[in-house]
Amino acid sequence: MNIFQFLKRKRGSQATPPKLNEQDQQTLIREFEKKFNLHFNDPQLIITALKHRSYLNITNEDRIYSNERLEFLGDAVLDLVVTHYLYEKFPKRTEGELSKIKSILVSKPVLADIANQMSLGTFVLINWGEEKTGGRKRQSILGDAMEALIGAIYLDQGLEAARAFIQEHLLKN
Repeated sequence: MNIFQFLKRKRGSQATPPKLNEQDQQTLIREFEKKFNLHFNDPQLIITALKHRSYLNITNEDRIYSNERLEFLGDAVLDLVVTHYLYEKFPKRTEGELSKIKSILVSKPVLADIANQMSLGTFVLINWGEEKTGGRKRQSILGDAMEALIGAIYLDQGLEAARAFIQEHLLKN
């Protein structure tokens, strides 16, 4: 069950995803932390990491409150962690070979696939238009949410926690 379905059931049938109230946010945070075995010092980072820009149509917030800034940061953290991992793991590979491997590992399709396997899309906050058109499964939304989550972990807990998350979910094989 995704967050929209949960709220719809809780509040009754509504045509659009409702704006999360404080209690709904706490429920989302609790369920998210439980599912992914994460604990945030600043739980608001979870909400921000999950907030697709389409959801701002519901909340009437400025675009800076979407997950895009965390996505920007998470992209850089992901690049650093994956680059360092590949550098250590493949000491005999050339820069060109390492770049090719890295570009595949940090690509939207790979990130979206991992996010899908984790059921991250069930937590993403999107508007009704995105909901109706399959936004929870959309590669760009899932990949961006994954990068935003990495950015949130980095801000909340530092590079080592972000590295552990990336290694567990992306580099374990």
